[in-house]
Amino acid sequence: MQREVWPQEDAAEILTARPWGHGPEHKVVLGLVADVADSPDGPPAPELVGLVDVIRGWPRPEVAHIGLVLVSERHRRQGLGARLHEAVIDRARTWEGITTLRVTIVDRNETIALPFWHHLGYTPTGESQPFVAGSIAHVYERPFEEAHSWPPVGPRRQRESVDTEGAACARDLPSIVVHSPREAPSRRL
Repeated sequence: MQREVWPQEDAAEILTARPWGHGPEHKVVLGLVADVADSPDGPPAPELVGLVDVIRGWPRPEVAHIGLVLVSERHRRQGLGARLHEAVIDRARTWEGITTLRVTIVDRNETIALPFWHHLGYTPTGESQPFVAGSIAHVYERPFEEAHSWPPVGPRRQRESVDTEGAACARDLPSIVVHSPREAPSRRL
């Protein structure tokens, strides 16, 4: 099985990019690591299967802006995006003054992204902004207070079939790793 590989420049960009005027203490990247085997007979090894990028206090002091959520293609539809969102909520609880969680959804990604963010309680603000290659990014927010009880507590819906080749379910992925850039230069997002 071939692993997904991101160019080194893209990885550095994800780990360091932040808005002008926001120091490295405002940026956190949370990664989800799982022990994954490359083949049915191979030994499992730690692999980054998902990550989320968050800017604290942008574009307003009371906002935690989720800039990017990535889940490895072979690990999608297993609850990992929601697990990463829970990790954002846990981190935001430690940040004084955060009242709002915010995301932007690019129009070319709406079909996939909208149901996910709606399920997590995000609603459109009516704001939009130009994005790369002529696309438009639409802004969605939710009050942080509601984040403590969303989605509703109760038994998780079981999927009838999940591709388990080299994959694990969210409950089997205990490792959330944190990267906070300390010395990286500011970069306009």
